[in-house]
Amino acid sequence: AMRPRLPSADATARIPVPGQKVLIVLGRTQNQVKLNADTVSNADWVTSNGGPPPIRPNKGFLRVINVHGNIRLSPFVLSSAYLSPGEIAIVRYAELEEQQMRPGTSVRFQNQVARQVERGMKTFSQKSMLVAPPLLIQHRRIGGPCPSKFADNVISEYASTAKQMHCSGLYDCPNFGKLYQCPGNADEGSWFGLPSEMYFGEKVFVEYLSIISDNPFLVRKDRDAQPEVMATADFMDTLTTKVEIAAIFFSLEFGITTSLKITFDTQGGRVKASKAVKHYVALADNELST
Repeated sequence: AMRPRLPSADATARIPVPGQKVLIVLGRTQNQVKLNADTVSNADWVTSNGGPPPIRPNKGFLRVINVHGNIRLSPFVLSSAYLSPGEIAIVRYAELEEQQMRPGTSVRFQNQVARQVERGMKTFSQKSMLVAPPLLIQHRRIGGPCPSKFADNVISEYASTAKQMHCSGLYDCPNFGKLYQCPGNADEGSWFGLPSEMYFGEKVFVEYLSIISDNPFLVRKDRDAQPEVMATADFMDTLTTKVEIAAIFFSLEFGITTSLKITFDTQGGRVKASKAVKHYVALADNELST
């Protein structure tokens, strides 16, 4: 698409020397856009010379700022109106002494980019190494009715009491739901921003173990595809029926691939833990001819 050609700035100012502090004021009045660099100023009519339409009074005006070369910027200060020459002078001289005390880093930016930082390395000390990051595989179900009507009544009564005690008066709980859900049919939708995947004939939700164990919060899309902050402590709940941790190891010395799977089954009255370790030896080189 063709873009309008903007008139070049015609404010003449000396190129700053390294370390020099310059107060830049950029903005617009009703019919003009203005630029001040210390005592040098420039103003143009926003619709002159067939120029673009007036800039809308929003953050979009920052997109027209082009920086040539490496400079250091202090925080931007926004004002509802363009400063008068007297106000600009007051701001400049009021902050000049403090700005002069900020020479920047002792190591220049060019040197920071050019220099290399030494990085330590550790050798393998174990007999085997991880082939890939361990996976966390969750089997879960959607919410459904509990086995007995009495259990459903207990849940409803507790929910009613909790909402009355905690979500009344000054407090509101817009996302208040059931306190407990009994598992129903298999969940084949999405969970924690993850789509369900086929795993040995079952729909499951697969995540890297380190993502859940090393991070207290994640930003994922909910069932309505909207970004949501999710606590990783909620990754497993009462609708989780089974969790598996799967990892693959390889021994360089012996050429053995090891599959480790730890399973936690929550479908019974207690959590049952089990493990499965399988070793695979690859036939290669001389072993193929013996």
